[in-house]
Parts: sequence; structure tokens; C-alpha cells
Amino acid sequence: MTPYRSREQIVSGALTFALVAGCPTVSTPYYYAEDLLASGAGVLVPFDDSPALADAAIALLSDPVKLQRARRAAKAVGHELSWPQVARQTAKVLREATELGPPVSVPHTAPATLPRARGSHLLTLVDDVGIVQHADGVIPARVSGYCVDDVARLAIVALGLRRTTDSEDYNRILARSLSFLRHAWDPSRRGMHNFLSYDRRWLDDPHGGDHLGRAAWALGEVIGAGLPAAVREPSINLLREMLPALEEQRWPRTIAFAILGIARADPSAVGEDATALLRRLAQRLADQQRTNAGPDWLWAENILTYDDARLPQALIAAGTRLGDDGLRDEGLRALDWYSAQCDGDGSFVRHVGHLWRRRGTPPPGAGDEQPLNAAALVEAHVEAYLAGEEAHGRHAVRAFEWFMGRNRLGLPVYDFATGGCHDGLGETTVNGNQGAESTLAYLQALLALDAAGLQATLHE
Repeated sequence: MTPYRSREQIVSGALTFALVAGCPTVSTPYYYAEDLLASGAGVLVPFDDSPALADAAIALLSDPVKLQRARRAAKAVGHELSWPQVARQTAKVLREATELGPPVSVPHTAPATLPRARGSHLLTLVDDVGIVQHADGVIPARVSGYCVDDVARLAIVALGLRRTTDSEDYNRILARSLSFLRHAWDPSRRGMHNFLSYDRRWLDDPHGGDHLGRAAWALGEVIGAGLPAAVREPSINLLREMLPALEEQRWPRTIAFAILGIARADPSAVGEDATALLRRLAQRLADQQRTNAGPDWLWAENILTYDDARLPQALIAAGTRLGDDGLRDEGLRALDWYSAQCDGDGSFVRHVGHLWRRRGTPPPGAGDEQPLNAAALVEAHVEAYLAGEEAHGRHAVRAFEWFMGRNRLGLPVYDFATGGCHDGLGETTVNGNQGAESTLAYLQALLALDAAGLQATLHE
């Protein structure tokens, strides 16, 4: 029985499954039921008439001949709704569509070269405190507040945008970001707050983790950027304060972020103890990878999750900075293996989804693809390219084109109208929201390509 109360009901899973199983159905006369039961596969009764519904069911069950006739009709209708039959019908439609006329050439919607870095949507998300975490569409969702993870990324992006634009906005944003990181740090706890509410209350206790590593990365970028002493010196002091806390970190990503920061910093500014820590952290990450790796799994963990390519990027950066070919080569091997896990069909990149991928399961992993992973892969290839591996320049460009629409859906994840980036590539379309993490990921990847002198040319 499917006693829906609205005539406008245009589909019913219950009715479909009943007919595919060959079961006659007593139903109210909504549009879908009228269509499917017209051949006698069931009985229609008026809306909101329980006695009529009961009488129809009793009449059908008490008349074996009528019941058998309705079963045959239901089976015939249900046959056309079965998965094999629907697949055959779909194939027929597609075959006919391809035979209707000559093939047409569909132009690429993505540009042939790197788009200009635009901070328009970024400036929408930034306020006097930092950068609002999430957006509802393109509107900042203030209730989401702020986090060190995003503010650290913001500092790195602001550095890049001040290099490529004449706007003073990015000097102010950089100073604001560094102030946020300093405020989040608690030297007595050797940790850092991460989440700040919109009304400026810390929502967590100081602790270690990825946000601490990302803060170190941002500070290292600032220290190595040749900025005035008034900006550089406070960054040096904060990074040096954080070194003991960074030494205590054990999570591969946290270690990788810290490595990237120390490797970017001017070694004469941060001192020999920072360089020694860089070597220890890089060796720790390399040891984790060697210990965990197997013939089919060249990785430091038993799962692929988020920001994965930062691990090989960090090893390459450390090896280059320290002149250690062993570390560099370890990173290159891991990057080659990871890139193979993200190879869609040879023509586009398919990232591990937000549901992740565990060791022993086939690529690519389930869930929405995220800009965070796309940016990490771009920058890892750029790191390898700058380390002298020329082929990785092409790989970096190909990885970046994921943002432009060279992905499994053929849809741009970057929004050419707003200058923002959608929050992910879902099963059938892009996520409509354009939050901080995604927009910063896109800009960070674009600025890395630009700084390396790489131009993104779409391969025909």
C-alpha cells in the first residue's frame, strides 16, 4: 500500500520496489501511481479514505483470479524498472544520442594560462581579527569564528599577494595574522590555542598539533621573506620560543609543517639550534616513512587523509636546505607514489576524498575531494621542481588544473566571478560554499606556481 496524501507525489521508492518484486499495490491516485498502475498492476482509491483503502485490499486478496492478474501486470511493469533493464534503456538512449550527428568540439572553459591572483573574496572573509573560517555561499559565517590553521595560511598568502600586488591591504593582513599567532601562543603550556569565537574567546586550551606546525610554517616564511626588521624580529622571537614545543610533536603532518617553516627561515636568523631541530624532525619523519612502508604502500601512515602531500614536500625541503640527498630522495619517492594514488585516468587528478583511504583499499578513496589536498600536491611538485627535478614542474601545473576544471566532473572549483574557491568537489557538483580553507588553498597553490615561474597551460 502507498496511501500518499498529495496528488503531486511524482515518485515513490516503495511503489517501485513493490512492482519490481511483482507485488500488486493498493494506492491513492498520485501522479506516479496513476502512471504505473494504469495497466492493472494494482487498485487506486480516493485520498484520505481509509475505509476505501481497506475494502480494496480485502477485495483484491479475496479474489484469487483478480489477484493473479494484478501480479502478472505488476511483474510486467516492474521488469521495466529493474536495474538491468534501466541500464539497457540508458545505453540505448546514449547510443542514439551519439549517432544523431557529427561530433562537436566543446571548448575548455578554463584559461590557457595562470589566472591572476585575486584577493577579492579573501578580503570579504578577512576582518580586524583574522579570517572567518566558513562561509554560507560567499557570505562569511561569523558564527564559525577563527582558527590558527587558517590564520597561519592567511599569513603565507598575504606574503605572496604583497609580492604580486601593490595593495597595502596585505601588509596590514600580514601584521594582523602575526598578532593572532602571538596571542594564541602560551609559552607556559608549550602549546597554542586554535579556535577563537567571533566574540574573541578562546574555545580550547593551549595544545600541540597541526595548528602549531602551521604557525611555525607561517613564521618561517615571514623570516625568510626579507621583510623589515619590525616585522621580522618578532617572528624570529616567536619561532625560537616555539622550538621546544615543536621538538615534542609526533604526528607526521605537524612535523611536516614545522619542517617547512624552519626550512624556509633564514638560518642565520633562527640559529644553529633551529637547524639542528630541522634535521631531527626530518629524520623522524623519514624514519616513520621507512618503518611503515611496504612494497605497495610507501607512506608514513596507514591511511591517506588530508594535506597528505605536505609529508613528501617537507622531506624534499629539508633535504634541499640541509644538503641531505637521502632525505630529498626519500621525499621524491613518496611524492611519486602518492601522485600515482591520485591519478584519475591519466588525464586528470583524482584526490583522496574526505572519507579518506585506508591501507589495503583501492584508490582513490571515498568522499568529496578537497582543495586542501589539491594545493598540497601542487606545492609538493613545486618543491621538487625547485630542488632540480624539472619534470615535476609539469606535474605541478597538471595538479593545479584540478582547480580550473581538469577533474573528474570537468567543473571549475575556482570561482572566476568571485575570486574564491568552492569548498569541495562532490559526487555530482561543486560545494556551493567558499570558506577560508578552500580559498586560501587555491591562492597558496597559485602563488607557489607563480613564484616558481611556472605557467599553467592546458594540455589539449
